Amino acid sequence: MDDFKKMMEKIPLLASGRKIEGSEYIAVRKDESTLPILISTIPIYDENNKLTGFRSIIMDITKRKEEEEMLRELEERWHFAVEGSGDGVWDWNFESNEVFYSRRFKEILGFEEYELKNNISEIMDRIYPDDYQNVIGSINMHLKGETPYYTAEYRIMHHNGNYIWAQDRGKIIRWDGDGKPVRMIGTFTDITVRKKLEEEIKKLAYRDPLTNLPNRLLFNDRIELTIVGSKRNNRKFALMIVDIDRFKKINDTYGHVVGDKLILFVGSKIQKLLRKSDTISRFGGDEFLLLLPDIKSKDDAKKIAEKILSNFQEKFIINGKKFTATLSIGIAVYPDDGADSTTLLNNADAALYDVKDSGRNNYKFYSSTLIKPV
Repeated sequence: MDDFKKMMEKIPLLASGRKIEGSEYIAVRKDESTLPILISTIPIYDENNKLTGFRSIIMDITKRKEEEEMLRELEERWHFAVEGSGDGVWDWNFESNEVFYSRRFKEILGFEEYELKNNISEIMDRIYPDDYQNVIGSINMHLKGETPYYTAEYRIMHHNGNYIWAQDRGKIIRWDGDGKPVRMIGTFTDITVRKKLEEEIKKLAYRDPLTNLPNRLLFNDRIELTIVGSKRNNRKFALMIVDIDRFKKINDTYGHVVGDKLILFVGSKIQKLLRKSDTISRFGGDEFLLLLPDIKSKDDAKKIAEKILSNFQEKFIINGKKFTATLSIGIAVYPDDGADSTTLLNNADAALYDVKDSGRNNYKFYSSTLIKPV
């Protein structure tokens, strides 16, 4: 009855000569079963331009309605599955440039459901500036068909003003007749915890667990980069090996707890004496490596070595006990004492060995006359 009433309401429009666009109705078959139909009607005129009747086209749209219902159910299931996983959902219409953001999407960013408008700028304007071009590039690559789907990891501003890490995944699901993208849907995931874990893992891989100073692996990377830069710019740099005098005796006498605190104390104190461009690394045990880039001459390295030694002449207290921990330092200078990291390390070690053999608490530069340790 409702559909019949809707159809009858169009009769006056037809009588006035207006074309009626296709409208959907429910029709009743002879066996009283129903089916969805689409009716389009136009007026007919005689040679005197007098309205004489109407012509209607009736189409059975059962299959189309079934497909629409199937698509709706699939989208509902997809939304349900994604929302249940804790991810947000977005649905981008390129023709209107409107974006639907799901409730969960807004929750991740700390917004109430009514607080975000359905436009793309709501999100793009919140992306961390350094990450913006990467996101745009990834979107464009997918729109051009260069990638099977869009994916990007980036920092985005939370409602509280802090940045969180997010991961986007999306795919175009509809094109127009010219093959241009019309609609893309995707997911939005908070990956802040994962990023923090990755940073911790990276830190463990490149940092000494006791002192948090660069470890051997990170130091090797830095010295190789310094060699490349120094060679290109014709500059010198110094490599120092610093060793705590009689550390084994202190460690054996007072235990590993005191020994560890002494290593921490020495590493921290040396770091404060260096330039920002310098690197101090714990190479293991009580041994530290210092990388001093861009020095003009050996005198620059000499001044730093003397500065370090002078700061370890007075007693200090660890666990209520007074200590005097002096240092021995061996120095090699690039390129005079070696053009590669292995040679420089070996030569700095030879200089350190000579300091130890000569009474400790001093520094020496490498010389070809030194006897290298076996």
